[in-house]
Amino acid sequence: MPTDPLVIYLLIRLAVAVIGFIILLREYFKGRMRVEPFLLWSVTVIFLPWLAILAHLIIGRTSYPENAFESTGLSEEQLSELRDKEDSILDSEPEDMKWAVDYAKAIRNIGGTGYTRNNDVKLIVDGKTKFDYLLEDLRNAQTYIHLQYYIVRDDKLGNEFLSILTEKAQQGVEVKLMSDDLGKTKKINKAIKKFESAGGKYALFHRMLPLAFSPKKNERNHRKIIIIDGKIGYCGGFNVGDEYIEDETLGVCRDTVVRIVGDAAVSLEIGFQRDWAYITKETLENEEKYIGITNPPCGEDRVQVVRGGPNEKNNPIQLHYLKLIQTAQRTLFIHTPYLDLDDTLTDALIVAAKSGVDVRIIIPKVPDILLIGWLNEDSAFNLQKKGIRVYQYENGFFHSKGLVADGKYCSVGSSNMDMRSLIHNFETNTMIYSEKLGKEMEEAFLKDQEHSIEFDPNIVLKRNFKKKFRDMWARNFRTLI
Repeated sequence: MPTDPLVIYLLIRLAVAVIGFIILLREYFKGRMRVEPFLLWSVTVIFLPWLAILAHLIIGRTSYPENAFESTGLSEEQLSELRDKEDSILDSEPEDMKWAVDYAKAIRNIGGTGYTRNNDVKLIVDGKTKFDYLLEDLRNAQTYIHLQYYIVRDDKLGNEFLSILTEKAQQGVEVKLMSDDLGKTKKINKAIKKFESAGGKYALFHRMLPLAFSPKKNERNHRKIIIIDGKIGYCGGFNVGDEYIEDETLGVCRDTVVRIVGDAAVSLEIGFQRDWAYITKETLENEEKYIGITNPPCGEDRVQVVRGGPNEKNNPIQLHYLKLIQTAQRTLFIHTPYLDLDDTLTDALIVAAKSGVDVRIIIPKVPDILLIGWLNEDSAFNLQKKGIRVYQYENGFFHSKGLVADGKYCSVGSSNMDMRSLIHNFETNTMIYSEKLGKEMEEAFLKDQEHSIEFDPNIVLKRNFKKKFRDMWARNFRTLI
């Protein structure tokens, strides 16, 4: 047995490196790690094994049981009935909606669920309007309120929001609120306790302390959905806080959310139940109260829900974005506060632009996160060189996430177009098949473009060595995920 301290040190170092490499191989062969990060992590493991394993525990990825997010309390027979109902709707669509049917079937095959056509969808592009509608809808709730947010602030709006939820719980309405532990404002604890004392139920996603030694701490629930009485649903980018009306530093918030009245609320509810069961281990006891709802005629907008997260080997959100880019024939307008694409989505955008599609992207002029600002500039520079027009929004806090192709394929949800949303976050988007909504989204985009300046590639070309090194570091850090 070796006694030389140097030999012992080298053996321990080798053992740690081998353990680290086995972890990486496991992730790679499970399809949970791309080639580039695998190679970069491997080099790190060889030269800095302890640091590599520690970093992987902080920002790496982890595995989930195959059925981790499948529990809803519904039997297989009931789930089969829901799928049959969706098939019946798709098969009975009129010929003039064939474009939507073909697309919806493709999206379903990559993970989309709950295609419905009895919906009235309202596009909302500012925080004041969104919360005016939402707070009134909450006050009018009769049976249940289910909410999922990344952030709930301890401020004027957050306190009013929780006060209404507490009041509804006292009235006997079932109220369940889910938020993310990383996004949770600690000062809100007093209001949460009052809410729970009134009968409301509160759940935190991926609590940080118990996950101190798990990469799951880096995998956050970024969804923003609300379901009220199985009839009203919201899906979009707004969190709950005063800055989502007007930020003190960046100005009025520009974000996007859809208020849906109709059957798509039930599709959002099934997703909520999956997350609630994952966190609390509680499943439905009275599925008819939530799922077996028949809404009266509400409208003719077609809606489909797309959920994605690190539990998926092939993220449906990313595939949904790829399909949307590939589908565009004339125009593709994109809002995203964080623009940091992988090679697949970048190449798809370039192919679309080279095929004659008018591709335009709006990002913030002043980002809320410095690292993202560097990556935004780098991505904008690379896309601009390939014929894709990128604009920087100057009229306030830009947090909008939305895509519209050919004025009728519309995507609104919580997912940014960056590696965090597409790899580490749990997200929910809605696909809306509607020329009415498509026109509204295009008009909103063009209005935003008036308050934006086109990205100047010289910003990147004139970078000094310090900024070039900074951007190289940012790209390599992103490659690790």
